[in-house]
Amino acid sequence: MSLRLRLAGVVVCAIAGAVSAEAGVRAGYYLLTVGSTPPCKLSLAGDGTASLTESCNKLGAVARWNATAAGFDLVDGNGTALASLKDGNDAYTGRTAGGQRVMVAR
Repeated sequence: MSLRLRLAGVVVCAIAGAVSAEAGVRAGYYLLTVGSTPPCKLSLAGDGTASLTESCNKLGAVARWNATAAGFDLVDGNGTALASLKDGNDAYTGRTAGGQRVMVAR
């Protein structure tokens, strides 16, 4: 096997792994709960933008979402992380930058 063919195989496997890691989070509407507040409607768009359709002032101004190997992060317009969530059985769970519990129901 030539070195080029081997390297091409490594690149294909790396790309496939990155795609499968992001496949768990899909664009759509979710319910976001921060601490003990009532749920807010969270919209995750396919282009990476995110928005809250109702006031959810405990989290801040969500502008984008970034898929991670474990789930996804919510960030503001400046790229500051607002919350980091991990995939669970029925929901994504995690914490805000300030340490509050966060849950995103599918």
